[in-house]
This record gives sequence, C-alpha cells and structure tokens, in this order.
Amino acid sequence: MNRREFIRILSLAGLLLPFTRSASAWVPDFRSGGERKTLISRSVFAMGSVFQIYLFTPDETAAWQDLRKISARLRALENLWSVFLPGSDLSKINTAAGTGAVQVNPLTLHLLQESQKLNTLTGGLFDPTIEPVMRAFGFRSDPESVISFPSDRELAVLDSAIGIKNLILKGNTVTLNHRLSGLDPGGIGCGLALDDTVSFLRSAGYDQAFLNFSGDVYALGSGPEENGWPVEIVNPDQPEANETLLLTNLALSTSGAYENRRSNGRISWGHIMNPEHRKPSEPVKSVSVVAKTACLADGLSTAGFLRPDLLPEWKSERLLSDFRVLT
Repeated sequence: MNRREFIRILSLAGLLLPFTRSASAWVPDFRSGGERKTLISRSVFAMGSVFQIYLFTPDETAAWQDLRKISARLRALENLWSVFLPGSDLSKINTAAGTGAVQVNPLTLHLLQESQKLNTLTGGLFDPTIEPVMRAFGFRSDPESVISFPSDRELAVLDSAIGIKNLILKGNTVTLNHRLSGLDPGGIGCGLALDDTVSFLRSAGYDQAFLNFSGDVYALGSGPEENGWPVEIVNPDQPEANETLLLTNLALSTSGAYENRRSNGRISWGHIMNPEHRKPSEPVKSVSVVAKTACLADGLSTAGFLRPDLLPEWKSERLLSDFRVLT
C-alpha cells in the first residue's frame, strides 16, 4: 500500500480504472465538445512515491512527449528537495545548519517561501524545521529496524532547533541558524510537485487530467462525464462508510499516521509530529482536505490532522473548500 493510499479514483463509466490497476496499455476514447480524445497514462517513481498521471488528449504523440517532460521535471524536483540525496539543496542546507548560508535553486526557494506561508496560516502547526524530531523518532532509518523511543531529555535538546525563526531566506540563499536544525519537505513537497505539473499541463493546453501523487490528487477539468472527477475517501476500518467526492479543478490531500510508522518493539508511532510537543501525535485516524491548490491541501491536511478542531475555521476563511475527518 502506498504511503497515503486513503483515497482512490473510481471507475468512470468504464473510461478509467482504479489506480490499483495499470492503464498504460489500455487506451479508451471519448468525445468532448465534438473533439475525439484518448486517455493515456504514465506512472513515475519520484520522491519515494508513485506519481500517476491520467491525461485526455486529442494528440497522443504530443502528449507522450509532454509526459516525458513531466517525468524529467519531477526527478529534477526530487534532486533538489530530497533529504535522502546528499547533493540536494535541502541536504546541503541541513548539512550547513549553524555554519552559514547556502545558495539554492529558485524552485527550492519557492518551496521554503511557501513553507513559511503555511507556517503562518496554521499558527505554527505546519513546521518545515521538524526534521530533527523526524530523525529522533527513526523516520530517516530503515522502516523495519527497531527504534529507541527518545527520552524527554533527548527531545529537550532539540527545543531551540525547532521553529520557523531558525529559517532565514535572503536573496537566493538559505540559512539555518541552529546547528541541530533541519528541513523536512513532508507536507508540502508532493503538493508543490502536483501544482507544478498542473501549471505545465495548463500552459500546454490540456483541460482534462487526473493526477495522483501517493494520495495527494488534483482533478483538472470536470472529467469525462463533465460532472467532476469522482474520488473515494477510504475508511480502512469501515469500507461501507467510504465517501465519494466530485472534484473539478481542485486538489485533495489526506493525512494519517496509520501507515508510515516506527516501533521500539513494544509500541509504535506515526510520522506526523506535533511541533509544539516535539512528539508524534494521533488525535484522529485521518484528515482529508479539498483546496484550490495541492500545496495548500497538502499543508492544511497535515496541520488539520494535529488540530482537526481548526478545520471549520479554515473553511470559513476559505483557505479550504471542504474537509473530512475520520475518528
């Protein structure tokens, strides 16, 4: 199961299969506005997850060329943002923590600027400087290894290293002020990659596509039946309670802690950390957020998982379009 396989696209009157089955060799047609369009798809492994693109196009040859461009773009973003690649911008920033500024690519600068905005919008619940806590709880180690649960004393050492105050952006340089600080792109990287892809597709003239990046999705256009792309929010404990939403030019992101976990042999914990307490937090099973951009949906689903009581407020402020909470 994928890292956040809480949502899946439904069959669309025989036009589109669920993502659990490959559609790469299956090419149905349909007509939109009198124009014949063909469905093509591609899966790309990037940022530790599978990025799936389902695209309706009148020109298959051009579309395959564009999908190759998207694949290259995704791998370029991974090379900039992955904390597992020593040569990435984020790895260089983390290595240089407490020692000085690092010059970065404009795309990395954009990632960190958007991270600062999300930190402000969520009152600090979304915090890109949570990386030292992720390391302490074993999320940069082998998932099958037994992890020692860090003591309160060990976590207290990290207190001054956590917080957006430690992240300084100046020109095209990035500085982490504290030697123990680190940046984690989780909760925003997949969303920004989706938004980048949607921007490319729109600029290339596409108006019907469905993108799924490990559970973060974007529905471009209204779907082949022109009433929205149906997406199912899965309840893992009560399949009969699954709910379907229709999305048109909207993103949906789900955050939950019951898949990506670590254990010390006696207890296990999820990967979503509360920046205030510096510990894993699991107040609910999952939170799904619908928003205009995948970046916003990604960040607000992470923050909303920690404080689901704030979701109605964010909806009233039109930060998000809709939400669902599984308790």
